Amino acid sequence: MIYLENPDLYLKTLLGQEGVPVTNDKESAAVFVYLKGNQLLLSCAPDPNTKFKSRSCPVRFITANNVPYFYNLQLVDINCQCDIPANANLGQSDRGLPFVFYDGGEIMVIPCAPFLTLRHRGYRTKKFYTQQVRCPDETVACVDRGGVRRLIAACLRMFFNQKNLPYIHLSYVPAGCKSIFGFRVDTDYTPIKIIKKCLSIPESFGMSWTWFIMTSEVTVNEAPIWAAVLSNQDVQLHCHHHVVYPDIKRNIANYYNGLKIMGFMNLRPSGVAAPYGEWHRAIATAFAKLGFTYSSEFCYAYDDLPSRPVIDGTYSPVLQVPVHPVSVGRLVAAGMNEDAMIEYYKNIIDLQVARNEPCFLYDHPLTIIRFSRVIKAIVEYGIHRCGRWMSMTQFAEWWTKREKSKYRCRVSGQSLEIDVTEPDPELELVIEFNESVARVPYHSGKYSLAGLNWTPVEKKLCPVDIAKIRHETPVWKLKNCLRRLRRQLRDLRMLRENPE
Repeated sequence: MIYLENPDLYLKTLLGQEGVPVTNDKESAAVFVYLKGNQLLLSCAPDPNTKFKSRSCPVRFITANNVPYFYNLQLVDINCQCDIPANANLGQSDRGLPFVFYDGGEIMVIPCAPFLTLRHRGYRTKKFYTQQVRCPDETVACVDRGGVRRLIAACLRMFFNQKNLPYIHLSYVPAGCKSIFGFRVDTDYTPIKIIKKCLSIPESFGMSWTWFIMTSEVTVNEAPIWAAVLSNQDVQLHCHHHVVYPDIKRNIANYYNGLKIMGFMNLRPSGVAAPYGEWHRAIATAFAKLGFTYSSEFCYAYDDLPSRPVIDGTYSPVLQVPVHPVSVGRLVAAGMNEDAMIEYYKNIIDLQVARNEPCFLYDHPLTIIRFSRVIKAIVEYGIHRCGRWMSMTQFAEWWTKREKSKYRCRVSGQSLEIDVTEPDPELELVIEFNESVARVPYHSGKYSLAGLNWTPVEKKLCPVDIAKIRHETPVWKLKNCLRRLRRQLRDLRMLRENPE
């Protein structure tokens, strides 16, 4: 069990994503987690002695640097000021220096507090790794939320295991699955005849994709046709007009018009995905006011577990369900051929499977038709490697149930005792110890750790040259600045046209 001292909403979010057991009782805690200034401390005892020197410096990203417990971590974008202990000895920052301090038994210091790293700090254009010289890019969240979560989870796992205790958490996907695979389609300006052609792919796999519809392309008379064509698919709302406004009022109006068209299709969507993957307070507030239960914007999060954004000091009622942000169009822009595209997505799928996390890919109808061989290959591979497909709506519903789960656990020697408030066959507990993993059903019971079915963790090696994706040439910096300036000017123009 973990005891939290003065936790903030961001730390609670992260631990909730992991699904670790938290207690308010210091006596039953095995690890104590403290927020001390800009640092996160893990300790074996309450009120640890934290008299050590730290240096404050900006950190762009960190890498695992071959720390055994930091497997499947890859590169983590931090992009904030960190207080790094002078005697740090784990991980490596972009400056080439160690990042995390661990004394080998009593205390571990992570120099980036969740409230600094996980609060929304805008977005920027980033490159995503491929072996070829030119890497694809996309505009995504400034901070890699999934990477920060995995870093802190890896530190917790190491801290528990070094105390000869297993790291226990809820499964990230439904029971019995090593991962789940899903596919999202943003229809944008696509006519219905193109949608029909795309459907042959999910239908050939008996699969339901999640289609986010841009309703300005759907007339009242065509609405029943769209509904009939997509009757066996997961249909949600993308937008009415393909624009994200900087104010709440016009975003509400835009999506209210979209909901009216969806009503003519006899649908009441629960999910939404903003154009360009954009996310900010105004669009998030509009989604909440219109009653959506989940959304998916990679300018908030990507390649991560679902979470609820913190807005004005409270959790949003709209769950974020992240996807991998790089579509085939971005790979085309990077000059990749079809075989290289397939290899790129296979690597993404393999990494998410190794992490036991969901893998959602996304694209657009015209690209799906043009590169149907690529899409068919990655869908087939994704289902094979993950073992199961789910629509985004199904996964959001499962995750919402997972959020409500509560349990306690106690380890004594080789004995594990689990106390579950309400059993659920769709959940299971994952037990990680010394690079091995076991699973037990989500219900109360006692287990012998030695008697569990232990298997080696799957590892996806971090490329030795991964830091190249954050090498910023003067030309790249200029392009990034111009992109940000264009978005800022667009928002300023729209605010002047219709100020609130």
